[in-house]
Amino acid sequence: MIATDGLLKSLVHQYFTIQNSITTTLQERCVNSSACMPLRR
Repeated sequence: MIATDGLLKSLVHQYFTIQNSITTTLQERCVNSSACMPLRR
């Protein structure tokens, strides 16, 4: 189960990394758009 646990952590890390880059890209694309206000933090 150790290998599975390591794989799971790797997948979770990749998921958050990808989601982070997607969110950043969306924020950069609509800096001046009111439609993207919910994405700002």
